[in-house]
Order: sequence, then C-alpha cells, then structure tokens
Amino acid sequence: MSRKLSNKLLAKLENKEYRQAFAESFLNSLIATQLRTLRSDRGLSQEQLALMAGMKQSRISALENVNYSSWSISTLQRLAAALDVALSVKFESFGQLVKTVEAFSTDALRVPPFEEEKASIYYQLSVAKSLSPRDSCTWNRKITGKLKC
Repeated sequence: MSRKLSNKLLAKLENKEYRQAFAESFLNSLIATQLRTLRSDRGLSQEQLALMAGMKQSRISALENVNYSSWSISTLQRLAAALDVALSVKFESFGQLVKTVEAFSTDALRVPPFEEEKASIYYQLSVAKSLSPRDSCTWNRKITGKLKC
C-alpha cells in the first residue's frame, strides 16, 4: 500500500463506525482469500475440501466468497483440520490491522501443512528448549520416523 493510501486510510480510521466496518470487511476478504489460496495450493477442488471437512461443496463456495460474513469458529476449526493447519483467532490493534492490510498478498496467506514443516518445528523446539542430544534424537525419531539420528 502506498504512503498516500496509508495516510488516507489512517484519516478514515478516525471514525469509529468506519474503523469497525473496515475491519469486518477486511477480515471477510482475508479469510475467504486465504481459504481459496490454501485449497488451491493443495490441489483440492471445492468438492474435495468439502468432503475432508464434512461439508457440502456449496458451503465451501460460500465461504470462499469475500462478501460472506457469518463465520463461526467451529467451521473455521473444521477447515483448519482438513487443511492440516492451525487456526489462530486474536484481537489486535487497528495499527496492526493497517500493517496486515499493507502486507496483504496471496503469498502472505500461504501456510504449509504440518507434514511440510515438521522438520522446522523440530528445530524450533530443540533450540527453544535446548534439548540434550539424546532428547533431540528422540524428537527427531518421532517427527521424521527415522531410526537413526
């Protein structure tokens, strides 16, 4: 987002009603676009994702519409499970929202499934917890399925 556009947005955000409407509209666009991106990245059709999430194809189609606004946490959790990703829901400042809007892109919405990132998770755990070599080897076996370290 250009500096000029950011300044215009910041000026509009002074109005509380505008702030709330903007946040809601962006959230709807963000969720719908990320859902479509994750589904496409995995090579899934709407019908395949629907089957994996225990839904109908028409429901996936509705959820991928940026104008949809009746999100439920349980539906998003089912989709996260089907796509093998974590769901994170949080409250944030409007300043953070502006940063998220500025960084909005399809690439920023991509999230690998667990199987593609488990080695990275193992590394983060071993560094963060400073595991002993033996414990590190045990974690490696659990994550990779390999018998030797």
